[in-house]
Amino acid sequence: MTVPSPQLDPLYVAARRVLLDALDALVNHRDAIVLAGAQAVYVRTGAADLDASVSPYTSDADLAIDPRLLGPDPRLEDAMRTAGFHLLLQPNGRTEPGIWTATAIVNDAEVQIPVDLLVPDALIVGGGRRSARLPHHGANAARRTPGLEAAVVDCGPVMISSLEPQADARRTTNASPAPAACSSPRRTRSTTGSEKWNGAETSG
Repeated sequence: MTVPSPQLDPLYVAARRVLLDALDALVNHRDAIVLAGAQAVYVRTGAADLDASVSPYTSDADLAIDPRLLGPDPRLEDAMRTAGFHLLLQPNGRTEPGIWTATAIVNDAEVQIPVDLLVPDALIVGGGRRSARLPHHGANAARRTPGLEAAVVDCGPVMISSLEPQADARRTTNASPAPAACSSPRRTRSTTGSEKWNGAETSG
């Protein structure tokens, strides 16, 4: 059994595994999926290039969804549940739209690792206060989120690799680094730390 590199917290190793699980689950929607937030910055720049005040890894992931490119099948809820994810429940029993969690074992204990499916507020027609209510995909599959509009316009080269490569050889490669070669003509090279995810490649 492969032991993670000692400088990496096992929680972060598990979080990367869960992120790859989510990307695998959503592979049929790859043209509509953008890795956003801290994970996008980390996989693009590497920990050495981050400001010292920023933790070098994060245990959750934000996946922005462009509803203009999202097809009807498979339903997001079905794909995520089939991959072992569940919507987060608050103590009062209320479901948190778009906040999906998966169980991972870290240091012999079960932990819940979140993957958030987020839709830029400006691209939603209708919807609820928190739920994006995407057609075909269920009321709670994704969450409406202001401020993500740039994330679905920009793209940039990135490879998302497992942090335990001897045990998990998965890696995900995005579109070409040249703006003119991006898979969608509406996208340009990212300057915001948001990365177009363009499919999975497994080696080994």
